[in-house]
Amino acid sequence: MPATARPLRAAPGSATGPAKPRLALVAPRPPRRVVSLRIIVPLASVLMLAVAMLAGAFFWEDQTRTLLAREAGTRFVAETRQLAMGSAGALLEPFPELTLQPIVREMLSGRREILDAEVVDLHGTLVASASPERLGKPYHYPPGLRPVDAPVRLRPDEQLLEDSRSMIVVSPVIHSSGQRLGTAILTVRRDHLERALSEARRRVWGLLVIVLPLGGVATLLLIRRMLLPLASLRAGLERIGQGHLDTRIELRGHTEIGVLAETVNHMAGRLSSARREALERERLQGEIDVAGRIQRLLLPTGGVEMGRFRIAGNQVPAAQVGGDYFDVFPLAGNRLGLAVADVSGKGVGGCLVMAMLSSLLRAFRETVASPSELLVLLERHYPSTLRREHFVTFWYAILDPESGRLTFASAGHLPALVYRAADRSIEWRKGRGVPLGALRGDALKRSLSDEEIDLHPGDLLVQFTDGFSEATDGDSGEEFGFERIGQAVRDAAALGPEGVLARLREAVRHWSGTEAPEDDQTMVVVGCLAGPARAQTSEAEGR
Repeated sequence: MPATARPLRAAPGSATGPAKPRLALVAPRPPRRVVSLRIIVPLASVLMLAVAMLAGAFFWEDQTRTLLAREAGTRFVAETRQLAMGSAGALLEPFPELTLQPIVREMLSGRREILDAEVVDLHGTLVASASPERLGKPYHYPPGLRPVDAPVRLRPDEQLLEDSRSMIVVSPVIHSSGQRLGTAILTVRRDHLERALSEARRRVWGLLVIVLPLGGVATLLLIRRMLLPLASLRAGLERIGQGHLDTRIELRGHTEIGVLAETVNHMAGRLSSARREALERERLQGEIDVAGRIQRLLLPTGGVEMGRFRIAGNQVPAAQVGGDYFDVFPLAGNRLGLAVADVSGKGVGGCLVMAMLSSLLRAFRETVASPSELLVLLERHYPSTLRREHFVTFWYAILDPESGRLTFASAGHLPALVYRAADRSIEWRKGRGVPLGALRGDALKRSLSDEEIDLHPGDLLVQFTDGFSEATDGDSGEEFGFERIGQAVRDAAALGPEGVLARLREAVRHWSGTEAPEDDQTMVVVGCLAGPARAQTSEAEGR
């Protein structure tokens, strides 16, 4: 039969996908100008110390003023009362000034703070005073006096008065019989309190002038010494920030800075390990990308037409590489070979086993004429070093396009679906073999047999892996199952192999609710068409 080539469009899902980004190190920022905490903290501490000491000094001065005023007021009230008590007997005498004047002079002797001590009789006449010339004259209170709160509890008729220059204490002179005889008056200088306060202030500020610089210098030196490790910590952090993750910050001490240095060292060690792991993952990812490209090169990239038959296939791995395999290739005698396999497990391990089986299939597919013999030959060369869990389900068929007969054998693979266009029925054709590598010895050879399927115009044969049938619903966990696969094929049969492939994949995607499959999904659809015979495609010839 003459051979003519007809290129077909690539099957969906065969794109290699975008390249993965590579790990890149961020360039370090240029250093910026900073002010060291070793300068800021000591200066701020000295400033706060000065403010605290000044505030304390002002507070002390205020308290001292209050205490001095209270002490002075209490003392002067007591002295006035003492004068009043000493005047009681004298005021009953004909000449009280003879007794009272010596008492007043004695009270004022050496007492610069007292301006005057006076005694007034009931008629308001001075009978005792520091100024003898005033004796016998009426006493008048200085103008502008105002009452003030006394530091002690005043007795009846006692008063505490003041003006801008003086403070006056007034106490009645009472006889032992309770009769009032006169009044004792003590006048005190107000500047006496200010002089005492000034003297105390001078001492305090003198002490402050000495203590503040010494305390400031001691605080400055102490804090600078405590913050000295910050320089080493900063230098280490800058080196770590520049990518030198093996830098160790050596700080001695049990302060928070030492603990921080240990934490930074631990963090840098973990970052260094993480970077090495990231680089290793990048290297492995690059190798996985290469494995994925190689795997895609081993799979058909388009549909095949030969005679009345059209074949479409597709694989979508769950990871970047998968353990599923399918192939469509020409055989001698104008026949087509079809293979669908599922390696247990996913990822790189499954990909390596799949690549090995692909090489074995290419080597032996022309040496035998029976699908079961080829599967036995594949298992015979299946490495015995592989573990038992690395078994392979393999479905292999030979299609004769002229007669429409497909002969297949299955080594533990899922049953093939056959759609009959005449009555829109679904048949499931299952082989009897065990998976490759599952059992040692001749178990596969004893269980295998060739099965035949006659395909008529409009009929379809669909072979797939368990990534379709075992796809689960995201909510209930229910599997898609064979019944839904059959219904999807029946609904899309009129669309041909490519339409069935696309419709079934969309149905499974909608069922699972996710774009990325949980397991590798591989499918081959063989369609028997009506019309003149066609030859195999140039793509098939190259295989």
